[in-house]
Amino acid sequence: MDDLTVGREKAARFFHLFLRVMLTGFDEMEMQERLELVELLGFMLQLGFENIYGRLLTLEKRVMELEKKT
Repeated sequence: MDDLTVGREKAARFFHLFLRVMLTGFDEMEMQERLELVELLGFMLQLGFENIYGRLLTLEKRVMELEKKT
């Protein structure tokens, strides 16, 4: 499987567990599911930070190009 497919599967599993937490509560989950949820939360945060960092790099590049033109 490629990284995109793995990422989508992890995201789907994260949202499934997150909804379960919202419906039943964290205390009602089994320990294995709690651990999986926390690991997947870290994965989702990492994706978010990578996305934001990529956008900041793009903005920085565009600003530099605009500064060169003026």
